[in-house]
Amino acid sequence: MSFSLNRSMYDETLGKLQSTSAFLPNNTDFVNWTSNVEFYVADYQLPKALLASVLASYVILFILSCLGNGVVCLAIGFRYLKPTVTNFFMCSLAASDVLVTVLSVPFTVLSNLVFMYWPFGPFLCPVISLLQLMVNMLRALTLVAMTCDRYFVITKPFSQRLTLKQAKLVIAGIWSFSLVFSLPVAIFSKIIYLPYEPGSKGLCFEVWTNESLRRVYGITIMLIQYFIPLLLMFLTFSHIAVIVWTKRAPGEANKKRDERRGRSKKRMLQMLIIIVLNYFLSWLPYHVISIVGDVHPSIYDSKSMHILWALSHLLSISNSATNAGIYYWRNRNYRLAFKNLWKTCIQCRRTFGKDTNRYNNVSLMLSQPISRRSSSILKFSRHSPANMTL
Repeated sequence: MSFSLNRSMYDETLGKLQSTSAFLPNNTDFVNWTSNVEFYVADYQLPKALLASVLASYVILFILSCLGNGVVCLAIGFRYLKPTVTNFFMCSLAASDVLVTVLSVPFTVLSNLVFMYWPFGPFLCPVISLLQLMVNMLRALTLVAMTCDRYFVITKPFSQRLTLKQAKLVIAGIWSFSLVFSLPVAIFSKIIYLPYEPGSKGLCFEVWTNESLRRVYGITIMLIQYFIPLLLMFLTFSHIAVIVWTKRAPGEANKKRDERRGRSKKRMLQMLIIIVLNYFLSWLPYHVISIVGDVHPSIYDSKSMHILWALSHLLSISNSATNAGIYYWRNRNYRLAFKNLWKTCIQCRRTFGKDTNRYNNVSLMLSQPISRRSSSILKFSRHSPANMTL
């Protein structure tokens, strides 16, 4: 949703434009009303120093998110990490983080903070609106799936957990549900032209024919995307924490093995809790502003609210950039995978263009299962520099 203009005045304008008489040339009330309205782009732009800082922050977060989450996807895709159910969910979450960054930062920032209108044409208006909602919902539902998987693994250690095939089906179902549920946004999003700046050049908005239906759909989205997932994750993690930190898993008699498994479970649980807390805190200001704005649209009349919205949106985008850092910080397997992938990329860069056969050997090695990669590394290292280690 665009916040680049006076929201309460937009609601009033749109109501007049939606009435049949508003399009008639003899509608004197509407003509007189619009002739007395004076809005300018400068009234809604951030101060130059703050705008420069915000844009620089967006660029940094964009780079960090694409690189960090891209590395996660490559590490799992090339099997530097074992193909487990949890890692598949991590890969889906990392992919959605990349999509959130790519779809939100350029389009939202340029239209709401730089141009103050929608410059990307009528075709991309519904498409981008659809994809933005879909990937945000996808992230929330993936977190719920990861939490539920951990819950059943820890609370029912002797029950059969999800297989890799079932995990892929769950991920495909989440992506499909997110796409289908977001379709109304694409149906009702369109370019509207208001008779004053900054709306005269066109704004991308959802124009619903039924206001009550719009409110119900908006509340449902907020519940599915934010509040219900957080409630489910809070309840499940509370139960998991009690089991992991206070109870002993049944049937385990080897003390060292029990301690090793317990430490592994705790590390994974701590990482998931940090990811959930990061999601909760990053998106909280944005949703608070949205809720208050739906109840009292007049809050958007203030220029300070546009500043708060820009900062809250920047904070929400930071969630995608910081997740990859959390993986690296809290999980030893991810750190080793990132380092090995980086070393392999450096070696590929050194050998590319000099020896095609050696470069092909590296590519073949990356595509092999992790169980066979060690032998490939040994063969490759015989023809590599002495200080080359993978």
